[in-house]
Amino acid sequence: LAEGDSAQSTLLAVRDPKLHAIYPLKGRPINGYVESYKTAFENEEFKNILNILSYNDYNNFSKVVIASDADEFGHGICGLLCANFIKHIPQIADKIYRLNTPQIIITLANNTKIEFFSQQEYEQWIQSNPTKKFTQKYYKGLGSFKANEFKQYVHDPKYLLHLVPSTQDKQYLDLCFLKEKDSADKRKSWLTGLDDNLFNFSLIERLLT
Repeated sequence: LAEGDSAQSTLLAVRDPKLHAIYPLKGRPINGYVESYKTAFENEEFKNILNILSYNDYNNFSKVVIASDADEFGHGICGLLCANFIKHIPQIADKIYRLNTPQIIITLANNTKIEFFSQQEYEQWIQSNPTKKFTQKYYKGLGSFKANEFKQYVHDPKYLLHLVPSTQDKQYLDLCFLKEKDSADKRKSWLTGLDDNLFNFSLIERLLT
């Protein structure tokens, strides 16, 4: 599931057509977590995704890979899709993956490349290596990669982040997506780290932040 036409074009250029099917997403997915199945199904994009995945009783694909950008908007898209799938298509809950691509790649003087998957990770490295000389490239989105650069991410399993279902998922999804009276205050407290004991850390929390 590719974030937009640009990401789709990049994926089409490097995919194995015998293994990879590509569907382009248009904008931000609906928050289907707060909607009934009927209402969610009325959304054209969600309906298309459901029709694709439900073919052959949900066994047509071994993995459902969310290929969204490595920025905050891309994380939001991934989080919304996961929420929609877990609520309305639980049959694929153990098949959901995230294509984990770097935000920043630096090249050292000896031509060694280092990948960073978040701005925070990059800044921590800078602080630990203040005298290192290097050049850097920031990748705004999946469409920023050249085909020869991007091919490794599609074909190397180490760049697939398996979003393993957890017993804590419902707590996190309720916190992030429900629209109850005190939901906004709970989210603010969680995201600002004021209440570290609200929930334990899990993969869903890493994904959504």
